[in-house]
Amino acid sequence: MDIVEKFLRSDIECKDIEPPASIHECQEEDKKSKLQWFNDIKRRLHDLGRKETKETKTSRKRIQELEQDREELLNRLSKLAGAKLKDNNPNITDLSDPNRPMKIIEHFNEIYDKEWTSSLDILCNECKLEENDAIQTLLETVKDCYNYCVSTADNNIASFLMCRTSEIQKLQNTYFKNGEMHQLHEMRKAIAEYSSKRVQKDYFIEKNWLDKEAEDGSEGSCEEEKGKRKAATYGKVYYNKRKDHLTNYTCKCLEICWYMAIQSPPVYLDFSYKKGNCFNKSVLKHYTRDGKIIDFLVWPATYLEKGGALLGKGVAQPESKAST
Repeated sequence: MDIVEKFLRSDIECKDIEPPASIHECQEEDKKSKLQWFNDIKRRLHDLGRKETKETKTSRKRIQELEQDREELLNRLSKLAGAKLKDNNPNITDLSDPNRPMKIIEHFNEIYDKEWTSSLDILCNECKLEENDAIQTLLETVKDCYNYCVSTADNNIASFLMCRTSEIQKLQNTYFKNGEMHQLHEMRKAIAEYSSKRVQKDYFIEKNWLDKEAEDGSEGSCEEEKGKRKAATYGKVYYNKRKDHLTNYTCKCLEICWYMAIQSPPVYLDFSYKKGNCFNKSVLKHYTRDGKIIDFLVWPATYLEKGGALLGKGVAQPESKAST
């Protein structure tokens, strides 16, 4: 009886107890919990990554800006130091400059090989000038172009500084000590292609292809007056004949002489060799004959600056051996 009672009592107690959840449900709950935890961690990492990425981009941008500022400052410092070295120092040359002195001399020599030869042929064959007179006419033309360009270049700087040309050097030594004058020269060189056209136009307007001083009979040496008359003759030849080659010669002389004049300091053309001077082979080349005494100058020698290094030899005709 006791055994039956115990069995019935245990059966009743078992009916009152809740049955446990299945193993599968427990596993699902565990997975959901872990997945939620994983997603939370993932979201936090993503937010942290976004924040760090934004900060990193900002930092990188700032670093790039600072590096750019540093490069600009270094470039400015380098240009300033270079300007101090190059200002009025032609021995330091910018090899990237297409209009540096050596290139200018190459173009100047091309004038002698091309336009000068064509113009000489026209003056001798079509205008019936003696060869010596034609050569001196062409020489006086390039000399006049050079002097005009140098004077115009000086006046340009003086006008910009609102001073007399004689005061330019004083101002440069006193006030322009940080490369400002060099920057002014560089600015003028940058617009040289345009300004050379203006120089040509102003030259023709002023000269009108005639030398007014020669016409007015102003005082001067016989040699100067002779040169002026020849320059005037050349002008009349152009004005009456309208020869393209003669126009090209004068225009090319003005163009290249302008590039010479705006160098700092200007490229120098030496017209000083006269009849009777000893022939200096280190500076001059012979024209059509050999000799030791100069008869006349044909083409000027070129120097980096007045008193500077020789860039290109001139050409002169020696006296014939019969005359010596």
